[in-house]
Amino acid sequence: MAASLEMFERTTRRYGKPAVGLHDTVVEEGKVAVREEIVWSHPFCNLLHFARNVPSSHAPDPRILIVAPMSGHYATLLRGTVEALLPSADVYITDWIDARMVPMTEGTFDFDDYIDYVIEMLRFLGPDTHVIAVCQPSVPVLAAVALME
Repeated sequence: MAASLEMFERTTRRYGKPAVGLHDTVVEEGKVAVREEIVWSHPFCNLLHFARNVPSSHAPDPRILIVAPMSGHYATLLRGTVEALLPSADVYITDWIDARMVPMTEGTFDFDDYIDYVIEMLRFLGPDTHVIAVCQPSVPVLAAVALME
């Protein structure tokens, strides 16, 4: 009985969202501050930007959109990926909202909506944006860029 109750508790437990906690990185000029900011927001997703405080003389780095999995994961699980890219890239990452936390008045969220969100984010970021789809987002990201083509 105790094992069954423990299993029930583990499957229904809500886990808090951990902080990304990236405050600085190293670019060729040396150590620079990093500021996490929401630059695009819709009911089911926020787009986070890790703005680096690089000197104005620094040449623009490639812009990279990381599309994180949304199925029960937080974008913070890709912290290591963001940290590895920061020294040489302008990094953005999707931060999907737990659908249970989105009011029903905001509507539904299905595969077509997912594709639409990715297209909107890519248009927001502009041309020459590179995309990394991690795991589950691979298919909707491929569909989004195919539709944009």
